[in-house]
Amino acid sequence: GSRDGAVRLWEFPTGKPIWKVAAHRKPYVRNARVVVAFSPDGSFVASGGTWYGLRLWDATTGMPTREADPYDLRSIHALALSADGRSAVLGTLFVPGGPKLGTIQLLEANSGRLIASEKCHNKHDAEGVAISPDGRTIAWVSHGETLSLWQLPLGKQPPVIQQTDLSDDLNCVCFSPDGTILAVGGYYGISIVDAATLQTLRTIKP
Repeated sequence: GSRDGAVRLWEFPTGKPIWKVAAHRKPYVRNARVVVAFSPDGSFVASGGTWYGLRLWDATTGMPTREADPYDLRSIHALALSADGRSAVLGTLFVPGGPKLGTIQLLEANSGRLIASEKCHNKHDAEGVAISPDGRTIAWVSHGETLSLWQLPLGKQPPVIQQTDLSDDLNCVCFSPDGTILAVGGYYGISIVDAATLQTLRTIKP
């Protein structure tokens, strides 16, 4: 995903371009943010951006399997798919005629149906999201150096919030394959965090 609103797929390791689609682009609008995620089985690519909400693409052909919604006002800043590819987690920013409001949303990936939504606990939007391999926990990071965990279903329990050892804004997070470890990244390093206790195990800085 890139700031021109496009989604591109390249062959690895040759770097040969396979396909490109103008997924989240509006005419005369620059710097359209785009985030992407591969389905676990590699059959489709999910994308979200400043315009047109959540979209799905056939990984082989680049053809859309979920069309754009021109009335979707969500600005999607972060995107993750569940281990079975059936659910999508979005970090969104709503800006339709009011104050910016960050939310975490859980959707059915194929239909786009909203399952649950929660407001972010601080004034920042989610810059990175992840869902645990067992599908029970959502992790997200934001500006302000905070890592948060939400147990599903959303809204049943308050989020667990942990300040990280990174002294800068955070922008990505992922679970280890067994769900016991989180890797949290920012502009100046990576923290390895115990997913059960949220204690930092190691911090790597360049």
